[in-house]
Amino acid sequence: MGSKEKTKVLVVYYSQTGQLRNVLGHLVQPLLKAPDVDVVFEELVPERPYPFPWTLSSFFDALPDCIDSTVQKVMPLKADTAVSWDLIILGYPAWFLRPAPPIQAFLASEPAQKLFRGKPVVTVAACRGMWIMAQEQIKRGLEKAQGVLTDHVAVVDQGNAVASIVTTVRWMLTGNKGAWLGLFPPAGIHPDEIQRCSRFGDALLTALRQPTWPSQRPYLRGLGAVKVDPRLIASEKIGHAFLRFFGRALAHAGPAGSWRRRIVLGLFLALFIPLIVVMVPIRMVLLRALQPLLRTRLHSLKRQFEEPSGSDESSGNPLTNL
Repeated sequence: MGSKEKTKVLVVYYSQTGQLRNVLGHLVQPLLKAPDVDVVFEELVPERPYPFPWTLSSFFDALPDCIDSTVQKVMPLKADTAVSWDLIILGYPAWFLRPAPPIQAFLASEPAQKLFRGKPVVTVAACRGMWIMAQEQIKRGLEKAQGVLTDHVAVVDQGNAVASIVTTVRWMLTGNKGAWLGLFPPAGIHPDEIQRCSRFGDALLTALRQPTWPSQRPYLRGLGAVKVDPRLIASEKIGHAFLRFFGRALAHAGPAGSWRRRIVLGLFLALFIPLIVVMVPIRMVLLRALQPLLRTRLHSLKRQFEEPSGSDESSGNPLTNL
């Protein structure tokens, strides 16, 4: 990094609840404190804002937006697309196992094609534990825009998969994310985990200051940036296909609020809730029974989905020891 010109970092994100914004704020804190780095935040604003808290109908009416990336649009960017950014950080939440619609719309836009072309990109997901399919879609979008994915960070909710479904839906529909009934933990990501995100900023700052930037990558390996639960891989793939089918069915049934769409939505809910209740214990039993046969395959998928940053944190990040 030159001694005169500051390093330029662009943080592009969409955060409906503010949780992702908080995660990114802690992540880039070391960069914000560095006198030789300029950090610019670009919050994506959808042309059709989404409500928060949601109603039940508006919540599931957003499903078609997640399936078809052309439905939603975002307001023009404030950041200068002509600037040669040294690093771009792309933050997103996952909705219905896909990137939130404003992120999808942005990735497909012309400004995104200009911004990402040839630039190193770090993606950051803040969501429930099931983010794999959303990140695969992000990868395809970045590849199309010719961006260079150097690292991925996934910061996930506290609690197990079943508990996080209950607490997340309650949070989305009521705005209340506190502990519930003495059985369920608070919704969202644990505050301690959010604060720990500054370790990624420390590593990025060290990497940005190396004369080899941006060739020596990934930059966040050894910091436990992503952790894939192999027990959830099959469930996420099945859920992804199920939601795609009903998302398209909802879109074809008519506009939001129409009687045909209400019928399809009722059918979706009648199948979706029992599917969760029934499939979770079945999945646990099957995985336990088939574990000896699936261990190698699941381990391979786990490594694949954890790339490029990986889940290892035993050795620390080599760049921070320079």
